[in-house]
Amino acid sequence: MRHVLLATTGSDDCRRAEEFAVSYCAREAMPLRIIHAVDSSLEHYGQVDTLATEGDRHRFIGHARHQESHDATERLQRVMAHARALNVDYELYIEWDAPLYCIVKQARRDGSELLVIGGKRKRFNPFSLSRSLMRKAPCAVKQIHE
Repeated sequence: MRHVLLATTGSDDCRRAEEFAVSYCAREAMPLRIIHAVDSSLEHYGQVDTLATEGDRHRFIGHARHQESHDATERLQRVMAHARALNVDYELYIEWDAPLYCIVKQARRDGSELLVIGGKRKRFNPFSLSRSLMRKAPCAVKQIHE
């Protein structure tokens, strides 16, 4: 089945990309997959207190992951509400690993036709996430700036 993959943080910088992806899916009668990747380096925060027990570190990491999942779902309410309003079927994925790896893996797994990404227009950086996605994604990539 053909579908679009939207990689978003749910921030205002991604608003235009979210609107484009939902509108495109509504127009083409395609389902939308939404991915929010949280860098797994978050786990280093478990090392803040060197005197903390291993159990305390794991509980802290679990709490941080739970809180980020909750916060991400709240940030992504806007795009999910827009998809529901236009009768676009969607699935939300929150992944915990390097964003480049998560997004490319999801695009390959689902056989995405198009990957939509947003963000700020910045100076050219050949090592940015958007440039890396354009090189490594198994499908067309459309970047929509704020």
